[in-house]
Amino acid sequence: ANHPLTWRRSTKNLRSASLVANQDQYAVSLQKIRAGSQVPEHEHLGDEMTVVLKGSFSDESSVYSEGDFIIRKPGDVHQPMGAKNGECICLSAQEAPIRLTSLFGFFLNPWLRVNPS
Repeated sequence: ANHPLTWRRSTKNLRSASLVANQDQYAVSLQKIRAGSQVPEHEHLGDEMTVVLKGSFSDESSVYSEGDFIIRKPGDVHQPMGAKNGECICLSAQEAPIRLTSLFGFFLNPWLRVNPS
């Protein structure tokens, strides 16, 4: 059966569309980041696997382009930003929701962030 996509606005700069995946361990969805815009900083509460389908985005640790596969673990905190040259579309499978970090957390994070060796 054909399931038309319903894009929902998650934040000002992020839209998402849920996909039917016939399993209940992961929430599977498409994410669309507006060109040149930032998504609020957030913490991952469970595993998340993402593949970039179109465009690119970056965060504090890297730039992710079409075909890149990214794994996030519980406790990972980051702030994605869409590339300026076009919207970015990703496919992601999330084991648990994300939690927006508070303003207080935002000010603490630069000192608490530990870069992997």
